[in-house]
Amino acid sequence: DRWQPSAGDVMLLERVFEMEPLPCRATREQLATHFSITSRQVQVWFQNKRQRVRVRAARDGLLPPPGQPLEKRPAEPSDAVGGGGGGSGGGGEAA
Repeated sequence: DRWQPSAGDVMLLERVFEMEPLPCRATREQLATHFSITSRQVQVWFQNKRQRVRVRAARDGLLPPPGQPLEKRPAEPSDAVGGGGGGSGGGGEAA
């Protein structure tokens, strides 16, 4: 059975989304209890909302809000400095 949120439900979900685009389990469970739906239905609403934001941002040539991953992101200066990864840069503890 599909859940069709009312206008008031959407307003509440949108407010939560503005504060927390990726809500934790406890928040999802609270919302699910409030709306008398499953936590999974709340999770899917947030997934769909994040996707709508990404699609709209791509269409408008804008970046998604902070905290939203980008498909293609230019390397940031901190990414290039220090390596930090497990690449094959030699070095190590050779004696």
